[in-house]
Amino acid sequence: MITLEWGDVDFQRGVVRVRRASVRKVVKTTKTMSGERDVKLLTPALEALNAQVSFTFSANGRIFHNPKTNSPWETDGQIRKTAWIPILKAANVPYRNPYQTRHTYASMLLSAGEDPMWVAHQMGHADWGMIRKTYGRWIPDMNPVAGRKIEHLWSQHGQNENKGL
Repeated sequence: MITLEWGDVDFQRGVVRVRRASVRKVVKTTKTMSGERDVKLLTPALEALNAQVSFTFSANGRIFHNPKTNSPWETDGQIRKTAWIPILKAANVPYRNPYQTRHTYASMLLSAGEDPMWVAHQMGHADWGMIRKTYGRWIPDMNPVAGRKIEHLWSQHGQNENKGL
């Protein structure tokens, strides 16, 4: 969020290109190769970015700015102290580390039945192993239509064999 720039957003495709990270005010590449990715912007994220356009788009740089200084955020600590904690207090929500929103996002996607491999890509993981280990309990146990595809394939195969008899 700190290093996200307007040039990283592709409104046509509905994706944001994650290419940079910020650690202690130092902008660098992502931690891993798979961390560089295009993330699909779901409707609420697209709406939030569209609402942000009037505040920082003309600066043609970083998307999110500290509203008190009107300059780009530099650290996660600034965000926590200036925005996150006051918002949680105003909403009467117990403190939760902002990083936990990442876990909420992943568990909600999986609970809704999204493909674990797609979720892994959204999160910047090379494969779905981390998703399986960390969020496995959120993956639905049973898809009500599970098995229908293979049954359909078998029934077609059987019909084709019977035609030759």
